[in-house]
Parts: sequence; C-alpha cells; structure tokens
Amino acid sequence: MEEKKCSKCGKIKPVGEFYKNKEYVTGITSQCKKCHSQNLKRYYRTHRAKFVEKARKWRKANPEKHKNSQAKSDWKKQGIKINLEGYNQLFVEQKGCCAICGKSQKEFKRRFCVDHNHETGQVRGLLCAKCNHILGIVNDSRIQLQKASKYLHVWENKSER
Repeated sequence: MEEKKCSKCGKIKPVGEFYKNKEYVTGITSQCKKCHSQNLKRYYRTHRAKFVEKARKWRKANPEKHKNSQAKSDWKKQGIKINLEGYNQLFVEQKGCCAICGKSQKEFKRRFCVDHNHETGQVRGLLCAKCNHILGIVNDSRIQLQKASKYLHVWENKSER
C-alpha cells in the first residue's frame, strides 16, 4: 500500500486519504483530506461575508436564472422528471392556468408546482400551491376526494333548508 506524508499535519497516511489532483506532479494533493477540509472550512468562515454578498449580487442581477436554477434543484430533489423546457411547454398547454382550479399564474406570487406521481416521478400537470396541497393532503386518493365532495354536498343541502 502506497503512503504519503501530509504537508499540514505531518502524518504518514495511505494515498487514499488524499484527494486526486492532476495539477500536482504526484497526481494527488499535498494535504490529506482531513487537513484540506479544515482549511476550506476556516477559509470560508473568515471570508463568508464576501461569498454571501457575491451570491446576493448575482441573484439580484440574474433573477430569472436564479429562479430557474432553484426550480431545477427542487425538481431534482423531489425526483420529478422535468426540465425547464418541459415546464414551459406545460405552462403554454395549460394557457398559464392551474390544471385544477383554472386560476391564472398572474394571480399568484409563486410559480406553479409541478404535480407528479410520487412513485414514478411522471409529471401530470402544473398546479397552484393550494390545489397541490389538496392532492398532497389526500395522498392523491380519488376516493378521499369523492368522500370530501360528498360531505360538502350533504352540508350544502342542509344549509339550504
């Protein structure tokens, strides 16, 4: 097993404890992963304000790019199989309206949610937050929605008397 001495802590460690880096003659970093990580954390802590300000300026200068990158990140985390082009195509197909209540995107501050099958990730449509929450609360169950509809119908009839 090949070993190397860390330039920071001075300990001799297996080569696997060092990051690969083609810029180094040896092909691996001079500091072990633990020391390298500590240095990055220390650097980030001391220069955090600079990073935060730079990010804030970029978001302000590129609001659409920021919004799109956030959306793509959220969709990926949720396992939703859609990209920005697909979202925009659905938006046009739905004429900019929620697929359930039919309200226009202009009536909401936030972009529509991507409704999808939680098991397959297949996209069903774009919904406003309220309609999306309704489906989430009933776990996408048509039976639960029918029971709720029947319940409201009974109480509508009682209040009309």
